[in-house]
Amino acid sequence: AVSISGSSILEIRSDFDSAIDLGADLIELRLDLMPGVSNDEIRSLHEPNRVPAPLILTIRSVEEGGQWQGEESDRLNRLIELSPIAEYVDFEMNAWRASESTRRELTAALRSSEGQIDPDTSAAAPPRKLILSRHDHRSRPPTLHSDLLAMCDETLCDVPKLAWRARTVRDNFEAFELMRDNPRRAIVICMGEPGTISRILARKFGAFATFASASRDRATAPGQLSVQDLATIYRWQSIDHKTTVYGVVGDPVTHSLGPVVHNAAFSRAERNSVYVPLPVGPSYEAFKAFMVEWLARPWLDLRGVSVTAPHKENALRYLREHGGQIDALANRVGSINTLTVDGDTMVGRNTDHDAILAAVRDELGWTRADWNGRTVAVLGAGGVGRAVVAALTATGARVTIFNRTLEKAESLARDFDCQNAPWQDCTTFEADLLVNCTTLGLWPNADESPIPEQCLKRFGAVFDTIYNPLKTRLLRDAAAHGCQVVNGLAMFLRQAEDQFRGWTGRADMLETMHRAARTALGQSAV
Repeated sequence: AVSISGSSILEIRSDFDSAIDLGADLIELRLDLMPGVSNDEIRSLHEPNRVPAPLILTIRSVEEGGQWQGEESDRLNRLIELSPIAEYVDFEMNAWRASESTRRELTAALRSSEGQIDPDTSAAAPPRKLILSRHDHRSRPPTLHSDLLAMCDETLCDVPKLAWRARTVRDNFEAFELMRDNPRRAIVICMGEPGTISRILARKFGAFATFASASRDRATAPGQLSVQDLATIYRWQSIDHKTTVYGVVGDPVTHSLGPVVHNAAFSRAERNSVYVPLPVGPSYEAFKAFMVEWLARPWLDLRGVSVTAPHKENALRYLREHGGQIDALANRVGSINTLTVDGDTMVGRNTDHDAILAAVRDELGWTRADWNGRTVAVLGAGGVGRAVVAALTATGARVTIFNRTLEKAESLARDFDCQNAPWQDCTTFEADLLVNCTTLGLWPNADESPIPEQCLKRFGAVFDTIYNPLKTRLLRDAAAHGCQVVNGLAMFLRQAEDQFRGWTGRADMLETMHRAARTALGQSAV
């Protein structure tokens, strides 16, 4: 269901037609977000040759996150006046409960079409349907379950709808349970970034619908995906109750190209699977809670995840504490970036290690034989830093680690028998290669850099493990000083291909992933 808003009928018509072209099954007209648009203009959207999808009429109150601030009687009258053009009317449960006269008038309006002949089809028109809704833009309402039961008890309610602000990604699991267990097909949405998967996976769990925006910059609720992203990246129409689920766990994950490249690969491989963003707070406790709740619900069909910052070491700790299998390379590196669940077995791997060497080989032409004796400065001692240090020390390179927390750099240097130095010393250090393993410069903070521009002349080449944006501030500065530069895309794609191979057995997806990534980043595919 695509929510349409706008301040002119021309803008509304454009979004309306675009949504239909992109595969909208329903169109919601958010009348509270259409200032100055008249009822006659709204009716013009219902021309027989313009409405290939049913309409939902909504005038959302301020109390539930909308912008209607007028009299309640005026809101009701407008819904009733425009109801002949719509198949559904969305009305808040609290307002429905508050007034018997409101219930009576709205019921009469919804039933007024019953038995009438539709002049366009010459068939008897069905009665209009009522969506009773409850929205909380602050947090999970304590009356969540009783609200849903009350909606289902209302004879006239055709579709119950619950939407609340997600506190963590784990709120989605309760939303899925409400979708699965409800006797009626319901709309259940967790709002905000942590609730994104409630929108993507609604079809898997039997929801009546989910809501999308007409475009990325026209969301009518927090966390709403665009209809284009929902239809093309996440392949909404292909999702069903048998769809297996994969995802990326991190904080943040909005920058991740994981959904773009893995879903493109699933599409090419013709697999009934979807890859979703899973934002999990930075602490080990948050990661552990996510894992426990995921594993307690095998019906989620969550078969594997990519693990990104800051959870690569948390994943290793979790598997060690809970009897998971850890491959030898991940054990040596000391971090995990790939988890796979097969029945009761959980396996942790590290695909970053080999991807690092492949990226430098592909971009700089350095083979393993070229590494011996080369000097490398590594910025950062987190999960990616561990993989970089493990890979490069194994080649014979002379590695020095710089990290803001000196103790962490010292620990990593001991683990791999290399050097470390205080963070501020990186500005005077000279090396053949500088590798940035921090998140400084990651979208949307693309103007940040871990090292002053004037210091880059001391390095022959600079490798930034960040891939979004492709040209970070660090790489732009390095190129200006004549350094060879390597962005993180090559490494990201190599490790993603290895993950996909481990999950599916398919080893021929690098080109597909590369094309999808470059397109998503606004580059021509190469």
